[in-house]
Amino acid sequence: MEEDRLRIVSAGTCSVTASQAGDAAWDAAAPVSQELVVAPGPQAISLAAPADTLAGAPPQAIEATASSGLPVTLTAAGPCAIEGTAVRPTGAGTCTVTASQAGDAAWAAADPVSVSFEVEPGSQAIDFAALPDVHLEASPLALEATAGSGLPVEYTTDGACSVEDGGLVLTATGACTVTAAQAGSDDWQPAPPVSRSFAITGPQEIDFAALADPTYGEAPLALEASATSGLPVTFSADGACMVEDGRLTATSGGPCTVTASQAGDDAWDPAPDVAQAQTVAPGAQTLGLEALADTLTGAPAQPVEAVASSGLAVTLVVDGPC
Repeated sequence: MEEDRLRIVSAGTCSVTASQAGDAAWDAAAPVSQELVVAPGPQAISLAAPADTLAGAPPQAIEATASSGLPVTLTAAGPCAIEGTAVRPTGAGTCTVTASQAGDAAWAAADPVSVSFEVEPGSQAIDFAALPDVHLEASPLALEATAGSGLPVEYTTDGACSVEDGGLVLTATGACTVTAAQAGSDDWQPAPPVSRSFAITGPQEIDFAALADPTYGEAPLALEASATSGLPVTFSADGACMVEDGRLTATSGGPCTVTASQAGDDAWDPAPDVAQAQTVAPGAQTLGLEALADTLTGAPAQPVEAVASSGLAVTLVVDGPC
């Protein structure tokens, strides 16, 4: 009772008794009682419809309340799942969320309320890390691309490589491009393809035929060497020789070392240098000595003109009365 008013607090049988204790002039009155049956109160559920969304999107909060204040139970049907007081889309299609309240001693069960929303195929992206340049001997390589949907990724290649049994096989030196793709499904849109390119390097060797020992003063010797890569070979010299415009020139007699090199490029490793040790033989020279005129004892001295073809100084030795 609240100030002569009867407040119902739950369902059941309620008994109200009136009494009067009397006073000096009046005896106590006989109590009078009345009973009434209190039926469980009706309740209604308010349920807001979630917005349309995409498969794989974050869960959406569900706003559901019962007029009784009692907690509401949520269930889901279709490509979705209830997580606490939220609904998570799990695929594409129509998702139906139903809110119910079973009632208690004071409240009758509420009529369930359902709302539906559409889940469109979700967008997905491919995670495919960059591939570093590798050596031909590293084949095969593992490919590790993943799609945000969790669906399997397919690979295609272009260049000096191919995909076999899920691994990347390097077939030659050069460039390789690998493209990862995911075609999608009923629940997922196709993923934008992701391509990765890298260089495949390989070993090379130099073929440098044996050289004959040069002789100082002779014409320069053409140098010929080739690399298995097909790249141009360069030459250097040390000692009694020099290289100029691909030709070997002796600069004096003595030891000479000629080295063939190929530095490689994006596709080829540097080749091991090939060196050849030579001995430059001294060059042949001739002397020119002009004839002297007969003369007389006591006559003035005659000049003597002697020249070496090498240009070196000539030593003169005399014999007889001179």
